[in-house]
Amino acid sequence: MKQHSLLDGRRLLLLTTNELRNNRKPIIIAAATILVFWTLFSYGGAVTPALYTFILYIGGFIMTSRAFKELHDPELAYHYLTLPCSNLERFLSKWFITSIGYALGLIGLAYLYNLGHITIGFGLFRHAPNLLTAFDLSLWQSITNYMILHSIVFLGAVVFKRYCLLKSALFIGCLLLVLSYFTASISLHFIPLWTPATLQNIGTAAQTFGTAFWIVLAPFCWIVTYLRIKECEIN
Repeated sequence: MKQHSLLDGRRLLLLTTNELRNNRKPIIIAAATILVFWTLFSYGGAVTPALYTFILYIGGFIMTSRAFKELHDPELAYHYLTLPCSNLERFLSKWFITSIGYALGLIGLAYLYNLGHITIGFGLFRHAPNLLTAFDLSLWQSITNYMILHSIVFLGAVVFKRYCLLKSALFIGCLLLVLSYFTASISLHFIPLWTPATLQNIGTAAQTFGTAFWIVLAPFCWIVTYLRIKECEIN
């Protein structure tokens, strides 16, 4: 495929639409399951940020872990890799559906769910949950965190043939342990030099390092995922 045709908006849209169409039954079943879960555990009839975040992480990671199941089956891989699209479009389609597309779709589902409760509340019980306060800034923070952790599971989905979610969770756990050990080691090393000003500087430096690390981690995982898709095509 020529360089200028690596990314075409129309092809990307068709590929994404095709992905959603082929998985419409699992999507419908998943949506119904989420609605039942929210009905059982929602407080006051409204989907709260906590309930949204729980489904965002659990459902999103399960879905992402199966994003590249075609690549791990020889017959499905041949069909998938011979579709008239570029590897970049394959990557972007899978990424969009399992990350920001899933997060925004879940917001829409929660909005409709809360809207339904408002209608029922006014019609039957004269009481309705407040639709506007069901989401707040913590929701967007949860989505940001999900996008970063999603990149690890996304990479695991294309690398690991089996037990992708467990292996990705193990990697995240080990990563957090290494970061915690690194932070603790630095803290213990500088204990004799601690003063109020030093403590503040160390805290600021640790926060900056942590933020930079998580910001760099996601693009790194995306690049490796893309390269892995190209490798599968060559093989």
